[in-house]
Amino acid sequence: MNGGKSEPLLTEEDLRRIERLSLFISRRMGGKGTGDQGSRRMGQGMDFVGYRDYQPGDDLRYLDWNLFARLDRLYLKRFMEEGEMTIHLLLDVSRSMSLGNPSKLTTARKLCAALVTLGARRHHRVGVSLFSEDLREVVSPRRGE
Repeated sequence: MNGGKSEPLLTEEDLRRIERLSLFISRRMGGKGTGDQGSRRMGQGMDFVGYRDYQPGDDLRYLDWNLFARLDRLYLKRFMEEGEMTIHLLLDVSRSMSLGNPSKLTTARKLCAALVTLGARRHHRVGVSLFSEDLREVVSPRRGE
């Protein structure tokens, strides 16, 4: 995707700026893995959300026994479950993208590289597809940098 050039698409300054960004979606995610994207589901995440009354059948591992000792009532700890996203990026590599200075393709490649980096660093699966009149190349979604 680099077009034969040896220079990196993103500078060190670009990478530092990407570190300060985050991806946010407003719908519930269905990924089975864990990532950095907060989910609306309550589960076994790292972020403590609060307590709720114990209901028969609840997992006893999440009971707060210290709170029970103080209040003589059973409360369950609640955590925000984190979900994994699968991100599909489509990059237009048609001839019309060569217009401009810098070209639209250069700018689109940098944006695509930034989004891939952001997704990978947040533990999401990221894939890229290059297309013009037809599909040229597909890198299937995967985790890791």
